Amino acid sequence: MEYIVTFLQYIIYFWIIGEFFNSFFDEKRELSMVFRICIWCILFFLNFYFLNWIGAKYLLNFILQTAFMGCACYALYHASVLKIALLTFLWNIVAALIEVIVYIILQGMHYPQEVFYLTGSIISKMLLIALLTYISRIFVKGSFSKLPVKYWSFMMSIPLISSLIIYLIFEADNKNGNTHVNSMFAAVLLLLVNICIFHIYQQMSRYIELERAHIIYEQQIQNTLKQIQGNEHSLKTLKREYHDFKNKIIYIQNLAQKNDCWSYVKI
Repeated sequence: MEYIVTFLQYIIYFWIIGEFFNSFFDEKRELSMVFRICIWCILFFLNFYFLNWIGAKYLLNFILQTAFMGCACYALYHASVLKIALLTFLWNIVAALIEVIVYIILQGMHYPQEVFYLTGSIISKMLLIALLTYISRIFVKGSFSKLPVKYWSFMMSIPLISSLIIYLIFEADNKNGNTHVNSMFAAVLLLLVNICIFHIYQQMSRYIELERAHIIYEQQIQNTLKQIQGNEHSLKTLKREYHDFKNKIIYIQNLAQKNDCWSYVKI
């Protein structure tokens, strides 16, 4: 069960990485879906098997994970090497700090060792979702920047409250002496629910953005139609004045041919 939960956590973590890429890198390379899936599968294999095989060499793990993530980003998106290197480095630094802080807090609470890393890892993923929501709102002009502050605050609170719920679930199982199979299953489901909520809010905010753009375009179309109507009215007036002026010129020419100077002066 722990192996399955760990496997699912890696998949969820790569989904979070994908959303992070989409937040900062707008222009994707023109690649087939099969090729994109292959890149993500290679990145998954390198992280799930190769880095686990290396073991607890934390600095080497961090360097390799950053390098693998940067290479995958460069293969998927059009961006400078410096930007990719800087953002992937900062992301992994922040992710590592979140995990360290969570583990220190759990260790200070004398959390049971058998579920210590699993609980900390799931809570860390929740906090990364909250961080991703914050990044999408503050640093990136993405879809979350269009959400009202009230709804964005709700969005931020969901993963934080979920982290507390996960901790309470594992703590209750630990006090009752139960196995943690149900707790792990509930934690993964809660993590998936958070992902669904994140995706729904993202789609809603994009819909709001499209609606606002639609309203702006409608206003521009109405203003353009009014300008066209005004121009048509001005053109009709100009044509009428031109026609009257032309008739007067013809009349003046006729008078000039008849040498009728007195009528010419009246005009």
